[in-house]
Amino acid sequence: MRFAQASPTGERGASRLVAKFTQKHQLPFPLLCDPEGKVATLYGSYGPKKFMGREFVGVYRQTFAIAPDGTLEKIYRKVKPATHAIELFGLL
Repeated sequence: MRFAQASPTGERGASRLVAKFTQKHQLPFPLLCDPEGKVATLYGSYGPKKFMGREFVGVYRQTFAIAPDGTLEKIYRKVKPATHAIELFGLL
């Protein structure tokens, strides 16, 4: 099982920042840089949000577990950052 983090950010040089982050933290999985949000949109992870009465477009906190053969194993649509890492260890 491998995990990837999609990072939709419009920053210039975002892919370079993602590569540096991956190397710095010695991550054993790839990080996907998605500056235009195309992949996030295809996965249903990017769209309208509401926070404190304000509406905007942004990224939803979601996790997609992808098997080594590329098939989608599991989708976590409502992620709680405080406990999600522990939940993911159950997949390994």
